[in-house]
Amino acid sequence: MRLLRCLLSGAPAAALPSALYVSGRSAEHVVSVLRPCLDEALAPAALPALRHSVRCRRAALDLDALLAGHAQLQRLAEQKAELTRRRAEVAARGAQLRRSQSADAAQTEQLRRDGAALKERLRALQEPLWRLEEEVLPRLARLPNTLHPLTPEAEDGLEPVPPPERGAGPQERVPLPPTDPLFADVEPSDVSPGAYYLHGAAAELELALLEFACAELAAAGFARVSCPDTVKSLVAEGCGLEFGDPGEVARLAAWHEGTPDSPLGLHLVGGASLPAVCALLAKSRQPTAALPLRLAAAGRLYRPPAAAPAAAPQASAVRHLTACAAEHGDDVFEASLRSVTALVARLGAPCRLRHVAAPGLARSERRRTELQLLVARTGRHVTVAHVSDHGDWISRRLHAAHGAPGAPESRLLHLVEGAALLVPPALEALLETEPGRRRHWPPALLPHRASL
Repeated sequence: MRLLRCLLSGAPAAALPSALYVSGRSAEHVVSVLRPCLDEALAPAALPALRHSVRCRRAALDLDALLAGHAQLQRLAEQKAELTRRRAEVAARGAQLRRSQSADAAQTEQLRRDGAALKERLRALQEPLWRLEEEVLPRLARLPNTLHPLTPEAEDGLEPVPPPERGAGPQERVPLPPTDPLFADVEPSDVSPGAYYLHGAAAELELALLEFACAELAAAGFARVSCPDTVKSLVAEGCGLEFGDPGEVARLAAWHEGTPDSPLGLHLVGGASLPAVCALLAKSRQPTAALPLRLAAAGRLYRPPAAAPAAAPQASAVRHLTACAAEHGDDVFEASLRSVTALVARLGAPCRLRHVAAPGLARSERRRTELQLLVARTGRHVTVAHVSDHGDWISRRLHAAHGAPGAPESRLLHLVEGAALLVPPALEALLETEPGRRRHWPPALLPHRASL
């Protein structure tokens, strides 16, 4: 606790607009800087897909003005590169002249004047270049991903999931202890908003759900990893979060943030969050032969209360992530969806798939399918898992690549990830039965209950 000055603090007074794109004016205040290149994503051939994505998502941005700003920034960058090259040439000629035996005083003075003039032009160009960088580059970093062809454009697609066939394994239906009121084993906590304590059968059920989800993912080939609860600002932004918005991501202000006035910091996201898993791949180069790389992490999810009005700000969850080559992205998405669907269907409650339409996607997502369970007592569906296709949107920003050992060429990783199980809504679906009916342990959880 000595490391933390302030928990869940608001945005700092001198906040930078971006943790990924930092101008030269502010770079001295930042410990770690990534400079992703989005030229490929903004190439003329890619613009129709980008325009289609912006239109379908109903994003409130002026893409034409942003592209014009990017073109102006490129022109200024080219001018700076040309002036820098010419100044280096003048310096080299001056050094060569001074080394010669027949140095001409007039020529030497002219070279000095030329070098001074170029230096002054560079200095005059630097300020508008920094100003344009600070205006344009953060907005470029927040451009949405292109859409997958199977993503619905306007309305969500719903698809029922047939119950799994009864096979070998425990079929006993063990009743949970009768309680009145329904959630007597769930006690609110004063530790922080949205926290809760579980007792008795509810606590056993939560632990059994986590162990069950981890075992199912392990059987599907996912390697279990431990992820950090906190990530840096550049990782949060690289995953599509507004790192400076206290309503979207919680900020931890630590004494070792770089400088006392540093606008960047650490963010509490939880070890089962997208940024936590992606932090393992940031600034890395995976062997192509080792792909697909399948990871699973169990832990907590933390969301600021303002960002989760209909969800628990703190929750137990199990995360899955697969990093693969771009050409295998669709196959990996379908395989991940089959694994997660089988996992959720074994819980025994009526289940359906929700194919999320473009307006409901996060900016990093190309495609998302959610698994929803029916809450019998209320008749509504709650999302307990999902699978998202991020393409190379996150990898481009966090420099996550793959390549053959010893080869200089690298390719960006294609990421497919999601929640294999969100415990609070799963508990709701399993505990909130119809009035007058007894609650039972799902047969799939009984072996994990016995191990507790």
